[in-house]
Amino acid sequence: MGAGSELLREPPSVEDRKPITTPLITGVKALDILTPVGRGQCMLLTGEVGTELSQLGLAAIAAQVGSGVRCVYGAVGAASLDGGAAAVARLTAAGAMAHTTVVSCSPDAGLAERYATTAAAFAVAEGARAQGEDVLLVLDDFTGLVGFSTEMTRLSPQLIEAGPNEAEVGADRMVEYEGMIINALLAERRRFLGLTLQRVARFNNKLGGGSLTLLGVMYHTKGAYKGRKGSNKESGTVGGEIDVPSTGLPAGFHTMTPEMQGKITKALEIRKNAAAAAAAAAAAAAEVAAAVAEIAAGSVEDDEYVQPRPLVEEFMSITDGQVMVESFSSENGWCVSVKDSVSRIGTSGAAGPLKSLDMMQLRLDVMQADDMAAFGHAGDEQVSYNPKP
Repeated sequence: MGAGSELLREPPSVEDRKPITTPLITGVKALDILTPVGRGQCMLLTGEVGTELSQLGLAAIAAQVGSGVRCVYGAVGAASLDGGAAAVARLTAAGAMAHTTVVSCSPDAGLAERYATTAAAFAVAEGARAQGEDVLLVLDDFTGLVGFSTEMTRLSPQLIEAGPNEAEVGADRMVEYEGMIINALLAERRRFLGLTLQRVARFNNKLGGGSLTLLGVMYHTKGAYKGRKGSNKESGTVGGEIDVPSTGLPAGFHTMTPEMQGKITKALEIRKNAAAAAAAAAAAAAEVAAAVAEIAAGSVEDDEYVQPRPLVEEFMSITDGQVMVESFSSENGWCVSVKDSVSRIGTSGAAGPLKSLDMMQLRLDVMQADDMAAFGHAGDEQVSYNPKP
């Protein structure tokens, strides 16, 4: 796949790049229609354990048979537990190994080795791009990049120069980064991540016109994006105490006798505790049911390869878009969230035949239908009209 490239290198400059206007067909209709992937784009694939993101990446590689796109598969996370053997078997069965290179680390690899494997996968892909080829890199997953970058930021000269106390805490020191005031550890980690992810690009004609496209897998914690309904943006697990809303107090509460106020407050406290207990019981039952289902499906993965929501959204802010996979079934494939998935290259990178479907209007129709189903079915919004006498 070409002469190769350095493991660690600066990302291409703006002058070295050209606009992303050529589509890369993944063979997964939900992606190709709603979140088109362009050649030279950095796209995040995220979902809960059980959404088969690894299989989605392998399906995208299999779809490149006969397309002229060279592929690299980086088995860094859970896919490395068998040294990438399962991925090789899947690609061989699909007839895709002729145009694919698999890079894997050992099952007991440390963070440094996993990061080296990630860098090696990039280097192999960049070697082919330097020859003018279009390359698809599927990175499964970002474990090595995340863990190693977190450790390296603690050795940053900026933190060490700040003094031993601040270097230990890290988050207490604030710095300016790209116009934002954020903690020093986060700023150094974003710089570290950017040096790797920004290597994804489409070269201009002077450099051969090749492209490197990245589909990176990152599983998020269970329930991190649950609870969204309609336009409600407060998703994720809700924790902490449940405050008694002020509207729960009767009119004239503050003018009542202390004895009466005590009785009302006690009654509201009992109701609050009952609601909290019911919510906790329901959450526990749902968690147990989900765990049983995962064990039955044989798809439970180590927590080491599952990332918290804040980290997932940090990657969302760095990449050129994300695909939020809600579920997977062997009959219907992957179910993609239209609201939470976005491709920042827009329709310019969509395939020609798919542009006639009017992707933006289709996304709007699906989102409006979702809102109507959420509000109309549950009856959460009630409108009353009381004419004046």
